[in-house]
Amino acid sequence: MSVKECVEYKNIKQKINNLEEINFTAKEFHLIFEMAELNLLNNLEMKNLILAFCDKLNPELSQREYDKIKSYHVDLP
Repeated sequence: MSVKECVEYKNIKQKINNLEEINFTAKEFHLIFEMAELNLLNNLEMKNLILAFCDKLNPELSQREYDKIKSYHVDLP
């Protein structure tokens, strides 16, 4: 892995950890898939991505569904 790739991966990880909405470039999406394939994302990063994608696909998540998800992830607001 080159230094440039390490820096790009680090930048992606920071963006994932501060993720409020999906706003990745095509290159970043490619890197995220690559990182997932290589197991370079931890559980929290994967959770952040999954929740952000779910929110993007269904922004009107019912309160009941949100409460159900929150019961498993107590760190959610």
